[in-house]
Amino acid sequence: MVIGWETLSAYGIPVAQLLRAENLSQAQAFASSLGGTAVCLKADTNKHKAANGLVFVGATAGVSLNSAWRKLEENSGLQGLGPPFLIQELVPPGPELFAGVINDPDFGLVIVAGLGGRLVEAIGRRTLRVLPITKEDSVAMVAELSLENLKLPESVASFSDALFKLSTLVFDHPEIDQLDLNPIILGQNSITVVDLRVILRNTKLNKPKSNDASPKDTRSAISRLIAPKSVTVIGASLDTTKPGGRALDYLLRLAPGVSIFPVNSKGGEINGVRVFKSISELPSGIDTAIIATPASSIPALIQELGKQKISTAVVFGSGFSETGNFTLEQEVLDAGRKNSVRLCGVNGIGLIGDVPLTFSQALLAESFSGGVSFLTQSGAIGGSLLIGAWSHGLGTARFISVGNETDLGLHDFLDFLIYDDSTKVIGIFLEGLRDGEKFRAALKKCKSVGKKVVILRAGRSAVGAESVLSHTGALAGSEAVYNQVFKNEGVVIVSDIEELLGACEALEWQSQSEGIRVGVLSTSGGGCSLIADYLSDLGFEIPKLSPETQDSLKSILPAFAPKRNPIDTTGTIAGDPSLLGRIIVPVIKSPIIDSVIIGISALVGEAAMQIAKSIVEASTQSDKPIVVAWMLPESAVAEPFRILRENRIPVFPSIGAACKALLALTPQLSESNN
Repeated sequence: MVIGWETLSAYGIPVAQLLRAENLSQAQAFASSLGGTAVCLKADTNKHKAANGLVFVGATAGVSLNSAWRKLEENSGLQGLGPPFLIQELVPPGPELFAGVINDPDFGLVIVAGLGGRLVEAIGRRTLRVLPITKEDSVAMVAELSLENLKLPESVASFSDALFKLSTLVFDHPEIDQLDLNPIILGQNSITVVDLRVILRNTKLNKPKSNDASPKDTRSAISRLIAPKSVTVIGASLDTTKPGGRALDYLLRLAPGVSIFPVNSKGGEINGVRVFKSISELPSGIDTAIIATPASSIPALIQELGKQKISTAVVFGSGFSETGNFTLEQEVLDAGRKNSVRLCGVNGIGLIGDVPLTFSQALLAESFSGGVSFLTQSGAIGGSLLIGAWSHGLGTARFISVGNETDLGLHDFLDFLIYDDSTKVIGIFLEGLRDGEKFRAALKKCKSVGKKVVILRAGRSAVGAESVLSHTGALAGSEAVYNQVFKNEGVVIVSDIEELLGACEALEWQSQSEGIRVGVLSTSGGGCSLIADYLSDLGFEIPKLSPETQDSLKSILPAFAPKRNPIDTTGTIAGDPSLLGRIIVPVIKSPIIDSVIIGISALVGEAAMQIAKSIVEASTQSDKPIVVAWMLPESAVAEPFRILRENRIPVFPSIGAACKALLALTPQLSESNN
């Protein structure tokens, strides 16, 4: 099907009057019908017209049109083109915008709009949404472009309407791969599309779906992985340096009440537990299996699991699509489908729910239960997250390494966590998406139920994206599209592991801020300045304290200390550590303060202990969030850190980390900073 100017008109998108002229006579007749005014003559091609001499502006029905036609024939012939040419009314000049649709590899069709014309690629002001969009979305998109200075409200409204109609057009024509309307000229009361570029798909680009199971059945399968009552370990070993040996050791030590069935062709016993020589010897209906054997053996093993009615499996093995072996990974998926076995992995380190189904050495660290769940596409990064979280005193609910997502995908586990009562906050390490549509839908559900999501995404740069492809076989999509999706769905975006842990820590332990006004306290004037600078860069406000709050501070602070925000406690704090807590109370109770950040420097020992306790005591006076930046290595103030964390007060050894954590607690800014 041809998608062209007539299609735009049929959908009510205003276009310049034009004719596809087969010869010069037709062009002259059309120009005359416009009253002999100047026209635009151009080749009917998707090539860049101006750069290739394929457009002539200002020709008239007489000699100039004849000359333009001949010249266009000459230039077109050099590029294997020719008539028919487009002859178009010349639209009066005005502000130029563009609108278009691209096919993002992760999220599908995306509509983009912004300032247009020849410099469209150089101009940064643009907005986008994943299709489909509502009329409200199109209005919001135009608002983001800040076109008020143009003082053309009717034309701007017409542009918003055109975006919605363009969305409808593209959704009705799935054969469209790319579409550009550029420029779109704003007149006094309307818009006019002047140029059109369309690229159609050669084939349908629908991504294969991993499994046709219903969401309910998928959640049921994941439930068996999270809380199995019985587990078999295929490739079990006495050697705890091997994945099968370490996974079995964890189960035997850390999963009381769970029935364990090791499998190894040698048979025998491991720590008094019978080892079965084959899967066929196992009792039927075991909840889940761990497969810790070489990659080539896995398809046949999955078939054997199906015969024993074992319906879920965690697959550790590597050497699949991440190394280019797509055929073997497809065999694993096919075996799972044919034998009704749902798979976590391949090429993952497993998961930790009620029961550890993993070989990760991260479990050598002391673990804590809590409300944060982690999803990761990198096993190694996942291990760092676990150890980092537990070293912070941050409790974890679930840990899931999805590996290559051969069957169960990141979106499936995210959807499960929405309904998981143990999970309050979800931290994700993301490299790429297998099903962007389902992932986005899961994020939308998280937002609707108030479950916060924090995402650290790799592959944002061109070099990073190449690394991701070689590591997981996942394709990293457009940074702008990801950021817009995350912004729309209330995701907190972070740039490194420490920021991810800090954001999860803050969201797990503190209430969200109702505004952007921060009370800043520090034990030094320099700390006040540094914190204020960092907060201002993030978009926070540091309001002037009310007279009532200033009066309260006069009775607490030394006479020489300024009673303004940021508040310098001065060196007096060293002799009276309890002073800090007394200062916090009137500040945090102030109606013009939404949150408090505290900077502490050069205080250790008993004074530091007393300061930590005073912060804890002051925190009981309000539900407003408190974040602490203790500007020393954590090893120097380990006990004060422990006191604060045990009382669910986020504390960090740097101002930047503390401010980023406060940002995560401030939805008005965390979304805009995406």
